[in-house]
Amino acid sequence: MAFNFEIKAIATLTGYVEADSEKEAIQRIKDMNVDYMDVTDEHLGDMDMSSVKLIKMED
Repeated sequence: MAFNFEIKAIATLTGYVEADSEKEAIQRIKDMNVDYMDVTDEHLGDMDMSSVKLIKMED
């Protein structure tokens, strides 16, 4: 059997974003607009294991 899973977690992303203003930069980051972003480092922090969801995949 195979399952897809989802776990809620806190992550820290470090990177670079291109924008004409701070407001635009923040919006692009919130939207995860990868056309203007370059993530240079990422760290997965605390995971809420009580939030684990499983979805059975079709065979």
